[in-house]
Amino acid sequence: MSSLQQGASSFGRIDPNFHAKLALGRVAQIPGCCLYCDKCLREISNNCMRFASEFDKLQNLPVIDAGASILAALNRMEGTLNSRFDALEARFDARFDALETRQLASEQNAISRIQNSYLESPNSPLAPFHNVQTNTVIPNFPSTTHDLGRLNAGQLDTILEPLGLSIGGNTSQKRERLRVYMGLRRAAV
Repeated sequence: MSSLQQGASSFGRIDPNFHAKLALGRVAQIPGCCLYCDKCLREISNNCMRFASEFDKLQNLPVIDAGASILAALNRMEGTLNSRFDALEARFDARFDALETRQLASEQNAISRIQNSYLESPNSPLAPFHNVQTNTVIPNFPSTTHDLGRLNAGQLDTILEPLGLSIGGNTSQKRERLRVYMGLRRAAV
């Protein structure tokens, strides 16, 4: 039993009309006790102290503080969720942008591949290919099929990597990998 309930039960022993009698000045003695004796005053004092102690605890109830602590916790949760959603949205945006860039580069490279498949002479101009990460034209891309035949292993690597192709193998394997990717027929090289 809480001290507030104990205080209430001890107060309950007092005549229910006590306040009315007190107001009219007709309280001289409560049955079995004197209102002014030390025992009664100590009991009233103790009960008042217990009541005050319990009353101080009321501020912790959500109803008393108007739910401010609950609202503060909800606001913190909302802030945390918003920041997490913002971070997630930024990650998705970055991934979608990267996918879009890769898709555009792949489409451009497919068009270049088709154009290059119709070349008939080693001196015919090549349609350039785009870096799949940035969708920009690959620097130092050979301008003709004849130029493709003169690239060394290092130059081939700087073209194969931006296309997302393997750079493994010797120079002739790398050149063949690039030729097939570019859509060139063997006779054109």
